[in-house]
Amino acid sequence: MNNYLMLGACFLLGIILRRSGRLPDNAAATLNGFVVHISLPALTLAYVHDLDLNSRLILPALWIMFGLGCAFFWLLGRALSFSPATTGGLMLTGGLANTSFVGLPMIQSFYGAQYLGLGILIDQAGSYLVLSTLGILVASIYSSGYAVNSKTIIRRISLFVPFQAFVLALILIPFEYPAWLAELLKRLGGTLIPLALVSVGYQLRLSAVRGKVTALVTGLLFKLALAPILILVLFAGVFGAEGPVLRVTVFEAAMAPMIGASIVAIDHELDPPLITLMIGVGIPLSFLTLPCVVVSAQLSLIGALFAMNCAGLLAGNAFQIASVASIQLKTPVAVIKPVSQSAHYDFTVYRAPEPFSASTVIGCVLTL
Repeated sequence: MNNYLMLGACFLLGIILRRSGRLPDNAAATLNGFVVHISLPALTLAYVHDLDLNSRLILPALWIMFGLGCAFFWLLGRALSFSPATTGGLMLTGGLANTSFVGLPMIQSFYGAQYLGLGILIDQAGSYLVLSTLGILVASIYSSGYAVNSKTIIRRISLFVPFQAFVLALILIPFEYPAWLAELLKRLGGTLIPLALVSVGYQLRLSAVRGKVTALVTGLLFKLALAPILILVLFAGVFGAEGPVLRVTVFEAAMAPMIGASIVAIDHELDPPLITLMIGVGIPLSFLTLPCVVVSAQLSLIGALFAMNCAGLLAGNAFQIASVASIQLKTPVAVIKPVSQSAHYDFTVYRAPEPFSASTVIGCVLTL
């Protein structure tokens, strides 16, 4: 509850500060600059450093979701003639989930505190790892307006401070941070959410909805509904995954757009009015859609397990009956003969040799 109050308060404070005129017009750029150059790198150094890269507890769902999001919004952008900035902004905010600040409290509320560790692993090895690598690549490409110059892209990525922090965190994994440094990084990283939300609230213009309705609706539709459905179908239906890992993973995939991704998108000038709407509308809306995702996932998993069990049962029974039928029957007791043209028959009964008995065959047929 405290997280939600802080989220709402910071977002509302941003709106109030803009309306009051107490801050200069470039206040949002200043806040974003602090987040990109201080908060996000500190958070990356704090948590990527402690990441277990060999962990098998996580499904690569958020990486796949980002790939699906990029493909979906690329096709959508071409079909609806979106600008490169709009398409790139949708890829970042529609393809990455808020798996930490919103995700962890939601996991505790719906699944219990025992799954928070799994949520942290999903967040660290999923959302922030994708943002620090593929997310920055997408932002660099689409901020160039589709003009892909490999040297320029590599230069932008290598000079982007959060990416530098990511590489440094990987290098420092074998070394343990001093206690004071670990605490300092976590405190600096803790400023990301409040400052980012104040910045988003400050930049939010509801009047911008008029020209962004199609992009906003399709972006939130994919992020809050289509993406978790695709992850559920892919991992449960194709890969046969099940259990709490799958449920929590699908739940995290259904979270609102990622705040860190929105700051990266705004920093690269990827349609900032749309990005602020994705966050400002997406987070409150997710509080209504997440319970529906939980119920739908449970029902879908039950249905999938029932279907697989039925298929296995039918296949097993069919194999058993086929095995019985393939035995050469030797001793006919009677012969099938038509009694008349009215389709009355005398049925021949064959006795199957051991180890099968007539009751076995009848039981198989009745089970099937």
